[in-house]
Amino acid sequence: MLASRPNGWRVGWFSLLAACLVAAPLAATDDAAASRFPLTRSSRLVLEGNTNLHRFRCTAAGLEGAIEFAAAREPLLAALIAFESGHPAPADSAGAPLPPPRFELRLPIVQLDCASRGIERDLRQALDAEHYPHIRFELTGVEQVRRAAASESITLLDLAGVLTLREVSRPVRTTITARPAVDGNYRLTGQLPLRMTDFGIPPPVALFGLIRVDDSLLLRFDVEVAVGAR
Repeated sequence: MLASRPNGWRVGWFSLLAACLVAAPLAATDDAAASRFPLTRSSRLVLEGNTNLHRFRCTAAGLEGAIEFAAAREPLLAALIAFESGHPAPADSAGAPLPPPRFELRLPIVQLDCASRGIERDLRQALDAEHYPHIRFELTGVEQVRRAAASESITLLDLAGVLTLREVSRPVRTTITARPAVDGNYRLTGQLPLRMTDFGIPPPVALFGLIRVDDSLLLRFDVEVAVGAR
């Protein structure tokens, strides 16, 4: 666990991360001096869609991913203190700019639970889970950061990223909500609409065309980042 957290830590940590992303493009993480903040087991994702007969909802746990900085924890803590004190850009105690963080989220397709074996089978076939087992999201930048009007502890972030299905990648944009969670962690929630055909995926059809899945899907996520984890 990080020690001696300054006042405003629960509000400021995510502001620091966002400011690093706004300040510079993403770079590769140096594993020799990296700080890693993984997702907790409580992280969840929901995939919603419609057929011509009914609506379906698939949930998934077992999400994989982490926020990583190519910097040790001590410089990160020093940068937080400086940032919360009004420093114009994220920097360590020596004034050197912090490297931007990386964030990638991976969903194992086999973890999708749709409460219907037919829907699960059709989605796995359409997404070719045998050869492409993950849906992946990689963050490429934060376009805007602002406080929610209802609470100073809630941060709204307009994100840019890349979504990959069946090894076809498309740029996406979304707005997420970041708020403090238990144990000093952070909870991130948001949603991302997508169309299967944008990724070259024909919507599933069953029973000789009598049941058809709509092209449009909605990806909702509710993930928790373990800020204090090593």
